[in-house]
Amino acid sequence: MNPCTDSQAYVFESVASNYAELKWSFGEGASLATADGIGPYTITYNTPGEKVVVLEAKGSNGCSVITTKNFIVAKTPDKPTITASDLTLCQGDVLQLSTPFLNLSTYHWSGPNGFTSTEQNPAIPNVGPEHIGIYKLFVQVGDCISEENSLEILSVDLKPEAAFSIVLNNKCEANQSFSFVNASKNYTKLKWDFGLSVRTNTDTANESKVITFNTPGLKTITLTIETDNGCVAIATQEILVELKPDIP
Repeated sequence: MNPCTDSQAYVFESVASNYAELKWSFGEGASLATADGIGPYTITYNTPGEKVVVLEAKGSNGCSVITTKNFIVAKTPDKPTITASDLTLCQGDVLQLSTPFLNLSTYHWSGPNGFTSTEQNPAIPNVGPEHIGIYKLFVQVGDCISEENSLEILSVDLKPEAAFSIVLNNKCEANQSFSFVNASKNYTKLKWDFGLSVRTNTDTANESKVITFNTPGLKTITLTIETDNGCVAIATQEILVELKPDIP
């Protein structure tokens, strides 16, 4: 009666036969703790949670049979709060979904790409563009079901791939230079780092560079790329700069 509300009540009635005596126990928080008749008994509970009702039927010869009924007394849960590790992700990230713990509840998640879960805080590994979209959750306590809540994963950037090749121009000549040819993919920002001994720095097509150096020796070249969602990839190579010797 009036399930999932403050005024909910439960009706119990015996269907036992061949007995001489009945004894009921209605469990913790019951408006009537015990009874000894057939019923029906209308019982309310002043506390939520799992309840156990016990009915013992005893024969005239002293033999008895005990039947138990387990159920959960609950009100309709509040609409659950949902959080995500981020709403904008990088390909290969883990999407962590979370909701606060609710005692005696079951969790019912659904989302893009056929996603479902009954965990409180499910994790989706190795996300890709197919995981963009709306994730939904409702919680259930006993027979009481909450309103559904949702959040939207806005974007998953493709994994950036940092790469470049190096071409040596005019080896050992006074005008020796190096061409650094960008071959990166899936990025929106790019940054070169050629160290501290750069003499000239010339832009070329596709964010590539032509560089000359002031000093010889081993140089470390680093290319860092980034997407709009902050996904980063780095490529590093070393070169040996050999300047033309002076005339002896």
